[in-house]
Amino acid sequence: MKRYWKLLLSSLAFAVCAGHASAGAAETFPSKPIRIIVPWTAGGFTDILARRLAEHMSGTLGQPVIVENKVGASGSIGATYVSKAAPDCYTILMETPDTMVINPMIMKDLAYDPVKSFDQISLLVVQPMVLSSSGKSNFKSLPDLIERARSSKNPMTYGSWGNASAAHLAFAQFADLTDVQMTHIPYKGVSEAFTDVIAGRVDVIFVGMMSSKEYVANGQLRPLAIADDQRSRALPDLPTFKELGIDMPNLSLWYAFGAPAGTPPAAMKRLQEAASAALKDPAINSWLTGYGMSVVSADPDTASQFIKDEIPRWSRALKAAKVANISGD
Repeated sequence: MKRYWKLLLSSLAFAVCAGHASAGAAETFPSKPIRIIVPWTAGGFTDILARRLAEHMSGTLGQPVIVENKVGASGSIGATYVSKAAPDCYTILMETPDTMVINPMIMKDLAYDPVKSFDQISLLVVQPMVLSSSGKSNFKSLPDLIERARSSKNPMTYGSWGNASAAHLAFAQFADLTDVQMTHIPYKGVSEAFTDVIAGRVDVIFVGMMSSKEYVANGQLRPLAIADDQRSRALPDLPTFKELGIDMPNLSLWYAFGAPAGTPPAAMKRLQEAASAALKDPAINSWLTGYGMSVVSADPDTASQFIKDEIPRWSRALKAAKVANISGD
């Protein structure tokens, strides 16, 4: 969690300097509705977060902020759509590790470049990943799962929200570290994957803390371990992988706002300020932190550097998954 404090300090420094941005352009933006493109299905955390922020930002900006879901190809359809939009900040992307780090490493015909095609507005929040099973499963702990996976005559399964998605790669890293073999079942979105894990048709899934906590609270999911340096205040009884003797890297899910390259800085500053105000709202802030999220609200430069730093982290997981180049169609 130390790197998130560094991000916060960098953001404060940016805020001091940002006052010198062009005031005239900022005062005229926005003059029409703004669209946030979510490249994942409705009902998952990415979608829910975008809608909570959009509602608050609408009040701050004085214009409707609308969320649209453009789904497919591990988030690349939505990301491609935004990359080709007019660079005026009226169409922005809710970015995730899949769209900005993983897809560019594996999709041979990807229609956008994560650095050249986008300008960063703000890194919003970060959440650790949790390995969970159905609340009805027979294994009660991570050691139980590992023992069952090694001894089972029938291959066990793990779900994800797509081939080479963050969930897929996180489990591949775990499997490589623990010498277990399980069959990957990819879905179009996390909501669909949850349905089958909860029902026991799929054995386990790696998900973000926010996505799983309510299902954990009502007994539908059983968390087995968290991929972080320390236990979460939201689930204090849940051990880390490292506590259980597994050197699992901290593969976090994060969410950021990005705009098409060439967007006026003043317009991006207005959106960053609106997003920051939303994240500071007591109701939204307590909702996020109560689920074990780190609220970052980082400036564009810090967000850009954060994404660059994520590349080697996910590259190691990608190697473990042995994923070949796939089509971005």
